[in-house]
Amino acid sequence: ANLVRTWGYNAATQRFQLYDPAAALLSDLTALNRGGGYWINVKAAQTVTLGSGSFSLSAGWNLIGWLG
Repeated sequence: ANLVRTWGYNAATQRFQLYDPAAALLSDLTALNRGGGYWINVKAAQTVTLGSGSFSLSAGWNLIGWLG
């Protein structure tokens, strides 16, 4: 409920990909790729665990690097 949307960039296809929980069927970002950078927009600050990494996100946009 805190996630607004996530953007990623696919270097192979030269396209941005989006995950929007309000429009999940239209979203084309289905997984985080090792070595990728992702913009994550949340409504309120929180700490999330993704795989083996933990990220402290501030309210608004956050840029993270995904190492898998």
